[in-house]
Amino acid sequence: MKSSTMQSRCMMAFVLCLLSLSSQAQDAYFIQTFEDSIPSQEDVREPLSFYIEGQGEWIFYNCFKATNTKYIKDGSTADLRMVKSGLNGPGDSYVVTPLLERGVKKIAFDEGRTKKYIDVAVSKDGGETWTTIYQYNKNTQEHNTIDVNDIEVNRVRLSNYNTKNDCDVDNLAIYPCYNDGEEPPVHRTTIWCAPDADDDVADGSEEAPFYSLQKAVNMAVPGDTIYMRAGTYVYDARVNINTCATADKPILLYGYDGRAILDFSAMPYHKHADNPNQGIRLCGSYWHFYHIDICNASDNGLLIERNNNSVTTQAHDNLIEECDFHHNGDTGLQMKNLAAFNYVINCDSYLNCDEEQGDADGFAPKLSVGDGNYFYGCRAWANSDDGWDVFFKKDSGASDNVSIIIENSISYKNGFLDLQNIAPDGNGNGFKLGSNQGAMNVYLNRCLAICNKAKGFDQNHNAGDIIMNNCTGMTLKSISDKTYSYRIYEEIASGHTVRLVNCIAINDNAATNKIDKNTGKYKEGEDGKYGEYGRFEVDSTMVGIEIHTCEFQAADPTQFIDITNHEELIAPRDTNGQIPASTFTQLCEGSFLIDAGTPVGSCIYRGIPVAGIDYFGSAPDLGAYESDYGGETSIPRLNQPHTNNAIRLLQTQNGLAIFTIDAPTTSQHFLLQVFDVKGHLLVQHPFQGPTTAIYLPYSNGILTFCVTSSDGFSATAKAVVK
Repeated sequence: MKSSTMQSRCMMAFVLCLLSLSSQAQDAYFIQTFEDSIPSQEDVREPLSFYIEGQGEWIFYNCFKATNTKYIKDGSTADLRMVKSGLNGPGDSYVVTPLLERGVKKIAFDEGRTKKYIDVAVSKDGGETWTTIYQYNKNTQEHNTIDVNDIEVNRVRLSNYNTKNDCDVDNLAIYPCYNDGEEPPVHRTTIWCAPDADDDVADGSEEAPFYSLQKAVNMAVPGDTIYMRAGTYVYDARVNINTCATADKPILLYGYDGRAILDFSAMPYHKHADNPNQGIRLCGSYWHFYHIDICNASDNGLLIERNNNSVTTQAHDNLIEECDFHHNGDTGLQMKNLAAFNYVINCDSYLNCDEEQGDADGFAPKLSVGDGNYFYGCRAWANSDDGWDVFFKKDSGASDNVSIIIENSISYKNGFLDLQNIAPDGNGNGFKLGSNQGAMNVYLNRCLAICNKAKGFDQNHNAGDIIMNNCTGMTLKSISDKTYSYRIYEEIASGHTVRLVNCIAINDNAATNKIDKNTGKYKEGEDGKYGEYGRFEVDSTMVGIEIHTCEFQAADPTQFIDITNHEELIAPRDTNGQIPASTFTQLCEGSFLIDAGTPVGSCIYRGIPVAGIDYFGSAPDLGAYESDYGGETSIPRLNQPHTNNAIRLLQTQNGLAIFTIDAPTTSQHFLLQVFDVKGHLLVQHPFQGPTTAIYLPYSNGILTFCVTSSDGFSATAKAVVK
């Protein structure tokens, strides 16, 4: 590395730089205008350490002072030319700021050409290691601003990672987290919000909480918890979450002593197309939401996406648990732009409706979504478009052939404005399983599609996998004479499979379908046309389809305790956040559908572990609900015989396990500890509320799970992990 030989000419440049500062920028460490205080082109063939008086040591590499006024927008004489990459690979043109002693609140800079590629990275160890926080993927503007809000950041790097174009940076400003002479802000591992708080006097403590969730989010770092006291918060702007936590230090955003209702009804009006006014835009990773309800946003309630598709640290492994999304102007919860391996547990999304009453879904992992997103115990109802929408869009630029897992979930009366009135323009599908623009792989266990406007389970031209185990579909002809409980009839792509196991369509087809006199069989394509229930279409002649122990003709109303009480599907959840028990579509004792199925074991599906179907008796029942008429369970339950307290565990996919405390306790704060057979502590996981989810540790043999609380609650259970 070259030594600095040009310090003397930096002195006057620094003075000129100070004189050029505007009054509004006096809180910045500096505004580097790149007039005289940077090296010339011949000096930066290798990384150059360059000292600027009053600022410190900069590092320049393949970037230098440029004077082409075409790219200098502010009328000054120079800026920083960052040459296109290629000499040593992407990112071989960069500038590194001096050490910054008061953290970084904000980064701002101009870019004279616009629509260029710039990587912005930060370091907390003086430049030894770097973390990209934002990448401009051909989307720089003339003026660019990035919020950082991290007191630990002490250096910033800008890189041109494009191989085709130079870029011109000017007026680079770095703002500290606190002003010189002030005391550093106290970092709180627990940050508080309250619906009656006053931000003018708040510091995020329990005694002086924020009203603004954005202020709390800006303060949070990995390992922190944000508590929002129960009540309603009315916001007029989107909450942006960009901080990425880690697997061992997630950031928790919890409703405290009840549900925190984030009401975005104060947002300004924006037309439906390209609406930027989501309630929360989550670009971070390893966030855990619990008891956070989002309503009345102009666009999506919650949008999970990468800020830029090339930043792989963003928008993955978030856990959204027991949250509701309702009355939003677009989809309640949407994932796109390569959001991957996010887990949505026991959430409801309902009564979301756009201004044209036909484009708001309940849940939508679609367009450009990433791999491995997972839903368990969720319900979508009365959304103006679909319950679940997995529509892939080719021109999004993302790859297709990603996998989505949905378990124990319900889609009810979608394509409706409420439980009585149909949305005039909504598609109204329960589970829309793809599009004609690529292959999406959708795996469903124990899902119900009931009384939706159009199709319950809709292939929608998808050429990818459709795997359905123990699903139940029912629709009513009174909704529309062209409704379908299932519609899967188009050829799939090579290497893909449509497989239905233990699925049923509730109808009266066996009694009402017309028979073809020539074949003695039901008339093809007319299943359900003449009865009280909607149609059914699964083409068993398709190449690549497998159908095992399904019943689509004879699962008539006499096989069930009740099929008219379907509104019980959306009754309030129980105290553990579970969907409440109901007699709807539960099998009658003596039904021929009991023990008539094929066992479905756990598997590794396209690299993702997926749970099997548990059952009582000699074989699974058909449909989404398992009866227990005197049968022995095929999978042991996690109840410890020496205690009245119980832990229930459901292992889902990708190692995620959901724990539910099944005993009364006044506490909402628990500690879960996991021990191996030798008594070694493997996991220590604090959580709030009766339900939580963790990744099981890799350990063959017996694991012991111990849950305790501050009020004396204690429960243990054991399980064999293989």
